[in-house]
Amino acid sequence: MPSSLRRFLVTFCGVVSVSAFVLGTLYTYTARTLFNPDVFANRVADGLADPKMATLVASELSDQVIAVRQDLIAYRPLVVGALERVVASVPFRAIVRRAVKQAHHTVLSRQGENLALTMGDLSVVARDALAQYPQLASKVPPEALDAIGATKNWTPGKTLSRVLNMANRMRTRAIILIAVGLIAGVSGFALARRKDRFLLRCGISLAVVALLIGIAAQFGAPGVAAVVKPRFASDLVRGLWPAFVIPLALRMWILGAIGLTLVAGVTSTFRRVDLVASGAAIWRVLAGRPRRVSVGLL
Repeated sequence: MPSSLRRFLVTFCGVVSVSAFVLGTLYTYTARTLFNPDVFANRVADGLADPKMATLVASELSDQVIAVRQDLIAYRPLVVGALERVVASVPFRAIVRRAVKQAHHTVLSRQGENLALTMGDLSVVARDALAQYPQLASKVPPEALDAIGATKNWTPGKTLSRVLNMANRMRTRAIILIAVGLIAGVSGFALARRKDRFLLRCGISLAVVALLIGIAAQFGAPGVAAVVKPRFASDLVRGLWPAFVIPLALRMWILGAIGLTLVAGVTSTFRRVDLVASGAAIWRVLAGRPRRVSVGLL
């Protein structure tokens, strides 16, 4: 094989291997986080523990109450404070976790095409929060609380089947990408004349790419929130980012550490061990015909 072609194939295999491992990790995390009912429900419930997210949800519920009863505008801070404590509480997050899990399972089922979701249970949450202020609760008419659940409907239609198909594709592609990464890495290692240099470059590339993605996942919330419009969606990104995206940074740190470990192993091992000579010695032992039949069977 010509040297130029060998170098191209080795470089190509290295790039494909690193890219496939990184993309496979991203696909695996995304598919598990968004399309696993238990994980998704836990992420949403954990997001409500963040004070910013609790304030955002409480403000949205308060605005819906005040939209029905305009004379409660002066009491808005009290309403927000009461709802905020309820939203951030452990019992409420447990209720949300169970409700989100059930809704997620229903949405991603085959029966989701004719599904219509409502937020009627939020009126119960508002009543429990306002119960802490009897003088304020007496001024809120029942129809105002009922309006919370009646004003918002979501009829996703046939797009839910597309979401389900995307989930299945992501899970399949994650497995394929990891397998491609392994095959490409082994192929590049076998073709490379300098095995140590090939592994060194792959380790450095894997560490750099993984660490860059990890930094973006850890500190990218302000930048993404600044681009997202309107304001409510931007605040929602800020609130849910720690629960949904920051755990991805840990996966990237681990992947980057694997790359650094590979670099350290190459620099310390390949200078002491001659892989070609060791492989030839092992092959002589395995390929030679043993004198005893029992050893040959083994």
